[in-house]
Amino acid sequence: MDIEQILDRIYPLSESSKQILKNHIIELNFPKNHVIIHQDKIEKNFYFIKKGIARTYIQNDGDETTFSFGKEGDTIISFKSYIAYEKGYESVELLEDCTVYKLNTQVELLTLLGHNSYTL
Repeated sequence: MDIEQILDRIYPLSESSKQILKNHIIELNFPKNHVIIHQDKIEKNFYFIKKGIARTYIQNDGDETTFSFGKEGDTIISFKSYIAYEKGYESVELLEDCTVYKLNTQVELLTLLGHNSYTL
């Protein structure tokens, strides 16, 4: 799924805002079993899955509990890191070779929202 389709599913942006946002998104490839978000770390990025599947899980006393799966078009994010800028409680592992789009939430997104709120 391409980034325009993903963005359109989330929120209908103006073409100019969408283009500015796309200019700050990079495409990355990761292998199967790569952990893209780590528990107990502050995550400064969020990702959109272009191709592949991921799982979100927590580790507690050596046990893993999976509580969600992400597919093509879904967002990978540590909500606690994004909202409160605190260490997240979850990890996200890629279950197959994946292509994702990355956006740095601490720099690009906040800057874009500040400069382009009138065009959203």
